[in-house]
Parts: sequence; structure tokens; C-alpha cells
Amino acid sequence: MEAFLAWITGYEAAQQKKRDEQAARLRAICAKYREMSAKETECFARSNERLARNIEQGNGATREAAEAIVALEEILAGMDKRNKRYEALEKEYGWQADDGQAALF
Repeated sequence: MEAFLAWITGYEAAQQKKRDEQAARLRAICAKYREMSAKETECFARSNERLARNIEQGNGATREAAEAIVALEEILAGMDKRNKRYEALEKEYGWQADDGQAALF
């Protein structure tokens, strides 16, 4: 009986260690996602602001502007669709998805 209790205790400890490692890895990935997402968003916004200024000053092609507008509208529509999906998950399961969690669903 003692051998069984020792085995089950060791097994549970190993399982908990595995869960802890997975949770730590997931948190690290979420943190990296937040960082990279913020950098990408800022770079993208700066680039398009620069394009808008160039167009205002007559230095940009209207075709380039039209393509940028379409691309941005598609990106925003995709973001809106994902956000609605996350909100539905939150409502269905009763949890709050932060940016990192949402990225994984």
C-alpha cells in the first residue's frame, strides 16, 4: 500500500510539474505575442500615416492610397470578427480573454 501511495504521489507531482511548465511556456508566448503585436501595430500605423502625409502633399499615388485603404479596411474587418468571436467565447465560458489568450483561440 505504501508503495502505491508513493507511486501515486510521484505521478501527481510529475503531472503538476508538467502543467506548471506548460503554463509558464504559454505565459511566455503570450507576453512575446503582446510585445510583437504592439511593435507591428505601431510600425504599420507609422507607415500608413507617412503615406497619408505624402498623399496630402501630392507626393503619393492615388492607386497606392486606394490599395492601402482597402488593405486597412480588410485588416480592421478581420480584427472586428476576431474580437466578436472572443467576446462570444468569454460570454459562453464566463472568462475574460486578454490579448495573449485571445491570440491563441
